Amino acid sequence: MAEKIKYLGATTRNPLDLTTFRDEGYLQEANRRFFHPLGLALELDMETNTLRVWDYREDPEGMIFAEGEDLRPKAQRIADLMHARLAPRMKALSFFVQPAEPFQPRPMNNA
Repeated sequence: MAEKIKYLGATTRNPLDLTTFRDEGYLQEANRRFFHPLGLALELDMETNTLRVWDYREDPEGMIFAEGEDLRPKAQRIADLMHARLAPRMKALSFFVQPAEPFQPRPMNNA
C-alpha cells in the first residue's frame, strides 16, 4: 500500500531520474545520514534503473562507504541545498523536517 503524500503548493509531480539522484549526491547522503547507520544501504542498479535496499541490520556498526572515497563534494552540495530551503520551509511550515505528530499547515498570508 503506497503512502499518501500531500504536495503543498505543487501543481505537478516531477520525477527525478535515478542517474541525477545518484550524481548530485542525494543517494550518497540518504545512505550516509539515514540508511547506513541503521544497517541498510540504498543501491541504484543502473542496468534496470531501479533502487534496491540491502539489509545488514544484524551488523551492530551499520554500513560505511569504502575507505578513501571522498564524500565531501556531494555532502557539501546537499548541505548547501538544504540550507537554501531552510528559510522558505520554516516560513511556510514552521519546521524543516516534518514532525511525526499530525501536521496542520499554517494559513497562507495572501496579502
